[in-house]
Amino acid sequence: MISTIVRHEFKGALRDGRFRWAGIIIALLLLAALFAGWSYHRDISAQRREAAHAEQHRWLNQPEKNPHSAAHYGVYAFKPRLTPALIDPGVEPYAGVATWMEAHRQNDVLYRPAEDATAAQRFGDLTVALVLQLLLPLLIVAVGFGAVSAERERGTLRQVSALGLSPTRWLFGKALGLASAFALLAVPALLCSGLVLAALQDGATENAWGRFGLLALVYLVYLAVFLFLTLGVSASVRSSRASLIILLGVWMLNGLLVPRTLSELAASRHPVPSVAEVKNNVAQKQQDPEYARRAREIWEPRVIAKYGLSGVEELNGLSSRGLQLLRSESAGYLVFDEAYGELHDQIEAQNAYQRARSWIAPLAALQPLSRALAGTDFAHHRAFIESAEAYRRVIQDTMNEDILLNDGKQGSGPYLAGADLWAKVPPLVIPTPTLGDALRGQCAPLVALVAWFAATVLFFVTAARRLRAL
Repeated sequence: MISTIVRHEFKGALRDGRFRWAGIIIALLLLAALFAGWSYHRDISAQRREAAHAEQHRWLNQPEKNPHSAAHYGVYAFKPRLTPALIDPGVEPYAGVATWMEAHRQNDVLYRPAEDATAAQRFGDLTVALVLQLLLPLLIVAVGFGAVSAERERGTLRQVSALGLSPTRWLFGKALGLASAFALLAVPALLCSGLVLAALQDGATENAWGRFGLLALVYLVYLAVFLFLTLGVSASVRSSRASLIILLGVWMLNGLLVPRTLSELAASRHPVPSVAEVKNNVAQKQQDPEYARRAREIWEPRVIAKYGLSGVEELNGLSSRGLQLLRSESAGYLVFDEAYGELHDQIEAQNAYQRARSWIAPLAALQPLSRALAGTDFAHHRAFIESAEAYRRVIQDTMNEDILLNDGKQGSGPYLAGADLWAKVPPLVIPTPTLGDALRGQCAPLVALVAWFAATVLFFVTAARRLRAL
């Protein structure tokens, strides 16, 4: 009997003009978003790889010069883009993609794609995540709001009850039938995404298949929440009009009001300093002699141990300029760690505030999970910043220690180094956070999404059991 109900609902949904036309539009939007995401990812990833290769070539082939000049000359680091980012770009359009690594400074990440956005793009790019998070749930509401209430209004619900069919089994059959119809939209999109992922051929290096599989799972759970909620509301109210009003209100709260409100509350609870305030904080800390003292306690034992010196006294036999550069850079490391660490911790506090309240709405639970799995949340951006800064320090330490050992030994004229020294700096490799790293800190949204699924299923079952009395 359930199979008959499933077939009936499936065919009914396909005959429904709302489903046909809205479904066609959403399917086209999904394909367009997927193609645009694939094209952008392919082009931008190739550009960043080529730019990184060019920077490495430029560094290795620079002419002879003083190592400190080479340190100021620096190189660019480009943020690698994970393939699942074509599904959900997250914060990437606003976070920057490259940073200039030079002596004495930890520079900001520059070249934010949003800065080049057209007037139309400022309303939001069309992405697969946008379609799945907002438009497909709206289609579920539009098609399913009268699934039960319309049957009651037409009098067919009484006929179904007269047949002795269990309301729970009947409503469950309706859910499977509608789910099968919506699967005609969701499953091809998932298959196309998988084909795109396979075509890009970089999943093995970035655990993309695991990320993509979990992305598909959390989105399916999210859509199931809306399906069970829609059918539960339709079964609980007496009119289709009331069902539609309630469900549209829920959709607006979930997709429009709650995310914006949570973001504003997080920003007011954990305000982030402006760029000018951060730079002023860095400048003030650089004037504090305490950082130089603490840095000396770190770099002096390291240099003594590395070069087999008997004690601090032997440092005086090395280049005074090299010692001064080591002192300056080492103190700067502590300053930057503290100043930018405070900034990044404040941004992370905003995100944690929102994650802790992800139970408020299904989308509030889905968004942090989606961005984390796509590699486009702030945690992945911070990992890039810290990797680039660690590499900058490798360059500075290599150059400064060479000056420490060799400056003043060349006789008259400035000390110059060449290709042998440039080659001592290893190529820049930005490690990709593992899937476990991506999910770290996402416990609250994950539990919230599962709780929403369980709650809507319970609501659906309860509404079905009470259906006979209505």
